[in-house]
Amino acid sequence: MAVVAVLDPIADSAMAFLRRHVEVLPPPAADWPERADGVVVRASPLGAAAILAAGRLRVIGKHGVGTDNIDLEAAARQQVAVARTPAANADAVAELAIGLMLALLRRIAWHDRGIRAQASSAAPGIGRELKGARLGLLGLGAIGQRVARIARLGFGAQVAAYDPFVQPPPDLEVAMCDSPGALCAESDILSVHLPLTPETRGLVGAPLLSALPEGAFVVNTGRGGVVEERALLAALQSGRLAGAGLDVFEREPPTAELALLEHPNVVTTPHIGASTVEAMDRMGRSVVEQVLDALGVDWRRKEARHV
Repeated sequence: MAVVAVLDPIADSAMAFLRRHVEVLPPPAADWPERADGVVVRASPLGAAAILAAGRLRVIGKHGVGTDNIDLEAAARQQVAVARTPAANADAVAELAIGLMLALLRRIAWHDRGIRAQASSAAPGIGRELKGARLGLLGLGAIGQRVARIARLGFGAQVAAYDPFVQPPPDLEVAMCDSPGALCAESDILSVHLPLTPETRGLVGAPLLSALPEGAFVVNTGRGGVVEERALLAALQSGRLAGAGLDVFEREPPTAELALLEHPNVVTTPHIGASTVEAMDRMGRSVVEQVLDALGVDWRRKEARHV
């Protein structure tokens, strides 16, 4: 029987499904390199040393989209397949991105702190509407497209995007820009939906931030390293940017010394974009099915009998 190691917690339903078809090494599965034919990982790092030491390994299942925690070159050298779940968390991450936008525009965290401190809600707390705002999407994959639909159809925002690798569906009605700079110049809100790669690391730095209109907002639910935190803080401190909503950071979890956490116009969440009951179930089932397929496990026939 094949052996699959699960290095991070996944949905109970996915674990139960996996156990019906293979031997499972549950988290933290410290001895997985010696025993596993497949491995499922969320945020745990999967470096070259572990991959090269895993002589039986045939497939890595990434529970999520970004593979920056996996040494893809080492996996390729060992002829280990890498599976992802690119669409399973789109709704969850898109909803959080919209939530962060609303929190910034309506100054929800600012007002919450004011009420708790029994401070008056004076003029500086006046908010803005998403309706009619110019929303720029840096990245138009499954998550970016979902954000576009919610923002345009649900709120009446004007939506533009930059993504050289995606041709948007005709019904999406998104204006495509030819460069990140052109997108920023026309965006009241910049929402980042990019994976972390050598090409995207630090992409949203001082030059792009300075291209945003004064009083713009930045939302990042992609990867922390895409946005240069020092440049973002400088833009906030200068007053050029009105606020930022961050679900991801260059270092996770961020340390208490991170100055961005002290800025009153920054709203943060601890990388919870995909953390909904529904998304966890979808991602867990999707990644497990792909791992079983890669291992040649005939789970469909067995599941039919199980039902």
